[in-house]
Amino acid sequence: MNKYLLILGLVFSGYVSADNELDAFYHCVKNEAVKYSETGEQSDSIASASVSACKPTLHKMLESNVPYQNASPDDKRSFTNKISEQGHELAVKVAMDEKLKVKTKN
Repeated sequence: MNKYLLILGLVFSGYVSADNELDAFYHCVKNEAVKYSETGEQSDSIASASVSACKPTLHKMLESNVPYQNASPDDKRSFTNKISEQGHELAVKVAMDEKLKVKTKN
């Protein structure tokens, strides 16, 4: 139950615009996935590297978010893991899209 209150608090918080900050994280993940897709690595590796590269963006948002700061350690971990998983899924899709672009050019 506390997880849901944390998420609602993040979305409706007057302290930080959570939507904009999460958009910044997802935008970072997309950009990194495009960049790393040029390496020829597997999409899963690209996704992991992309999320890792963008974790500072996510942590910066969470540092100043009062509902997040007041949450239990388990709720914080759960929320961060969920956002990271979503970023990973997004990066896999972007990496695969980039690989398809290359194939269709050839």
